[in-house]
Amino acid sequence: MAGQTPNEAFRNYLDLLRAALRCVTLTPLTMRERTRLTTDTPYTVALAELDPVRLRGTFPLHLTVGQIARIVAAEDPDDPLGPFDVHTVQYLYEVSTPEDREILSFHWRPDASGDDVVTTPHLHIGPAITAGQSVLRPRDPHKAHVPTGVIGIVAVVRLAILEFGVRPLPSNWANILQRAEDAANGGSL
Repeated sequence: MAGQTPNEAFRNYLDLLRAALRCVTLTPLTMRERTRLTTDTPYTVALAELDPVRLRGTFPLHLTVGQIARIVAAEDPDDPLGPFDVHTVQYLYEVSTPEDREILSFHWRPDASGDDVVTTPHLHIGPAITAGQSVLRPRDPHKAHVPTGVIGIVAVVRLAILEFGVRPLPSNWANILQRAEDAANGGSL
């Protein structure tokens, strides 16, 4: 996700995100465009302006995707891919029912503040799964913050296809997701 200019780095980042998402939806991923992108500025990208998007498959599911990313100077200033890189610094990914009942929701907000705020990457297991559960957190089990590592959109798309029966749009979806992961050079996308 590196580039010779901040704009090129961010364009490369968006291209990888879009390629991964096109495995399950043709809905566009957009960002609040700026004419000239700069380093150390947060930029928001979202699928359908954070509205849930219908996915086709065995079960009727919706997907919500939002990220905040920042352009930074590459760790290696002599990197042949360019002196600029893009890092995801916050995200929200949610799989829900058509009735907007949360199934799984991945959050990461490291800069958030407040007494009840969890700043580490975590997962919420939604009411669509926990309904009726009365052993743990009897009134609100879906509000538990299950710790995770940083999760990228590629992992969420793969989960939707392999575990939730979402029908991939291209037949070579696994190769597309692998290329996106490889291009991210070990970082989360």
